[in-house]
Amino acid sequence: MTNAYLWRNPVVDEAAARRIAETGKLPLPVARALARRGLTTPAAAADFLAPGIQQLADPFALPDMAAAVERLRRALAARETILIHGDYDVDGISSAALLTRVLRALEMPSTS
Repeated sequence: MTNAYLWRNPVVDEAAARRIAETGKLPLPVARALARRGLTTPAAAADFLAPGIQQLADPFALPDMAAAVERLRRALAARETILIHGDYDVDGISSAALLTRVLRALEMPSTS
């Protein structure tokens, strides 16, 4: 019986992996995985493992984001009902719950 799949282990910079492991106090297999991803300095590995807000992508790079934000602002100001749909997996449920909480916190107080 032959295996239809061929597993390939990418080449890893062992020296970089050892530096990352020692500096970051990480297990060597974790440091190797980071080095395989192209993170070959302890600083790059640390930034990847503990990202700050500056590493987030600009959400306005998504198509029509400005229009979506404006529409949400109008809906909140008019106290319209907003449907939030989330996928059933863990990130879908979590993001739907988070968005619900944020939008409720942003609700405009009634002017009447």
